[in-house]
Amino acid sequence: MLLLANGLLSTLLALRAQLEGFSTTYVGLITASYYLGVYIGAMYGDRLVNLAGHIRAFAVYATITSITALIHAVAVDEYVWLITRLITGVSIAGLIIVTEAWLNSKAVNKNRGQIMAMYMITNYFAGGTGQLFIPFADPSTYILFSIASIFFSLSLIPVLLTKFAAPEVYARNPVRMRDLYKFSPVGMCCSFSSGMASAALWGLGPVYIVGIGMSVDTAAYFMAAVIFGAALFQWHVGKLSDGLDRRKVIIWICIGSAILAFLIVLASNLSIILFIVIAILYGALSCTLYSVAMAHTNDLTSPDEFMKAASGILTAYGTGAILGPIFAAAFMEWFDLGALFIYLSIIFSLNVVFVSWRMTKRTELPDVEAE
Repeated sequence: MLLLANGLLSTLLALRAQLEGFSTTYVGLITASYYLGVYIGAMYGDRLVNLAGHIRAFAVYATITSITALIHAVAVDEYVWLITRLITGVSIAGLIIVTEAWLNSKAVNKNRGQIMAMYMITNYFAGGTGQLFIPFADPSTYILFSIASIFFSLSLIPVLLTKFAAPEVYARNPVRMRDLYKFSPVGMCCSFSSGMASAALWGLGPVYIVGIGMSVDTAAYFMAAVIFGAALFQWHVGKLSDGLDRRKVIIWICIGSAILAFLIVLASNLSIILFIVIAILYGALSCTLYSVAMAHTNDLTSPDEFMKAASGILTAYGTGAILGPIFAAAFMEWFDLGALFIYLSIIFSLNVVFVSWRMTKRTELPDVEAE
């Protein structure tokens, strides 16, 4: 329910901004503000968890997102939205930290990949389902904002009524990127590159499609194909990674994603059907990178560090998500619109090189089991 509301709100804001005549530059700034909030929340969001516990922290963050959803409808103003998106990003990051730390506290290395896969499947199906609410009402009214707020609030109920004990709260250790790199270089770098690739595609994919002469409907079908495709292989890749060195799985994910990103450009000139099929396959592979990287990091993590690991991974992802669209846009301006997918291919190729190098430095992983 939480992720459904967030997916609905993100698309709704883009549509409403166009109706209100916001400039493209300012819409980009509003988007960047959200990811900046995610970054800040990833860095400091665990403080509230350590102060009040997982359940109360979840309640606070979910309530804030519900409030900000309504503020967008009450005060339709560029500057107000810039602030509310920042606050929403901080709260969403806090909610993700609570969720991922809780899941990892209940998982062990033998099933962590499968649990993270189911978590990501939920993410993508919820985000895709949120888009389906858009036709229900006019984006220029308050109705869709209210629906988003309702779902944000509804997400509180199962958490507040749970009979299962929340994870133990441990003393807070500040999250530093260099510490995360020393602890899990592969986890940090793959999360960072996942953020760079995902944010670039979500923000600039439609620009490429419309820019080469395809219809707006085709752009919508393409993005939906990537989102729902993202849920396609999550379980299978997660289960596979539970039985193998996860770094080997990451290498094959990145090789496949690099090839498919390149093929998207070729397919766009051949056939719409082939174009959509490759988009599904690209989403199915590339979007498994974050969950496998997260599982790999938590394999190395003791129970008292799950919160720190969740914050660190999300910080790396958020940093990449802020920078990714900037670099991708520069590629598209320097070369042409198709350079977006060449950029994505380069990111995944660099991951292959880095992870392969890391496997020569750390050949065996310790067996850390969560209780």
